[in-house]
Amino acid sequence: MRDDQTSQNGIGRRQALTGVGLGAIGLLSGCSTLPAFGQRIRYGTVDQPSQSDPFYREWLPEPQGYPLSVTRIEYVEPSNRGQSLFGAPYGGHYTKRNIDYIGMDFDEFDWLLCANGHTVGSVDVDADKVSQTISKTSYEQFDEYSGYDIYKRDDMRRTVGIGAERIIYSGFGSDPIDEIKRFIDVGAGRVQRWHEANDDLAQIIDAAGAAPVTHVGGTRTEINGQQADLEGLTINTDDSHVYPRWLLLFPDDVNITRSEIENHIAQSASALDPTRIDIEQTGQLVSLLAKIRPEEFRTIASDNPFNHMAIGQSGNVYRQEFITWGFSHDAENDVVTVKHEAGDSISASRLTLYIVDTTAKDAKSGILKPQNSLPIHTR
Repeated sequence: MRDDQTSQNGIGRRQALTGVGLGAIGLLSGCSTLPAFGQRIRYGTVDQPSQSDPFYREWLPEPQGYPLSVTRIEYVEPSNRGQSLFGAPYGGHYTKRNIDYIGMDFDEFDWLLCANGHTVGSVDVDADKVSQTISKTSYEQFDEYSGYDIYKRDDMRRTVGIGAERIIYSGFGSDPIDEIKRFIDVGAGRVQRWHEANDDLAQIIDAAGAAPVTHVGGTRTEINGQQADLEGLTINTDDSHVYPRWLLLFPDDVNITRSEIENHIAQSASALDPTRIDIEQTGQLVSLLAKIRPEEFRTIASDNPFNHMAIGQSGNVYRQEFITWGFSHDAENDVVTVKHEAGDSISASRLTLYIVDTTAKDAKSGILKPQNSLPIHTR
């Protein structure tokens, strides 16, 4: 079959091939249809840019009391996020809001892996720069473990472990310090890795690989009323196109047919206009790989599942500031003071502070720079 075969209604004749503030955890927004690729599509093989095998899985320990169904994993290569194509880097914001600036800029990391709020970053650590920066924050050294200096802070549940080539961050779990030690141990091969204990996770990660922006996790996505267990979303780019890929892994007792996938695509109200789309299905794994022009990728409609990845709707392309924040609370006078401890300067007008179930937002102006403080009245 020619690789530019066109079909008005179906997926085409191509048969199944050989493989296919802190935010809430959850990979997608709960959309229940496949991405819509319009009523007239060119089907055939899509050759996306080369990517690495998913080596990052070696840094994923089995979680403590965190079910796979609500897991969110993001792998990102900060310097390889389509900057030349989009004019600004794409993605990585889930990871960035779960880490603090302690002297190493985001783009200096070779890669970062964020799993349910715990983050491993690979970087050639500048010890002097990190030491000078972290001394100006509320982090204090608490422990040393297997070549890592471990720091914690008292105003927030944030900890960081600093090694020679890795920085590990944690702010979740019953004990973030223990979580950091578990990530150190799994990277050293001293504890079982998650994919070794879960075949489904291993399958979806193997299929996703290590694209420059890769998401894996639980999903609520359905096809014809049949819900997938796991989902993968990846983004690759070259000089002229975006290559989004969507992976769905269904339970063993679910039989998803190509005609059911076709119907979901054909019936959707919104549509992309891809140059070409590659549909593959192997066993319980469904893969959709598209080749899309960047201007089209920017305007994905809000009811399209790829909206999670789109530019215009979700703001996934911008240079998000990288900052370490500190907080203090004057309960007697109902004042919370926010301190910019390190990192990029930011306009104070963009600051919103959430306190338990109360949102306090004072109208402020000016620029917050490192070591600036901002008092916010909560009443």
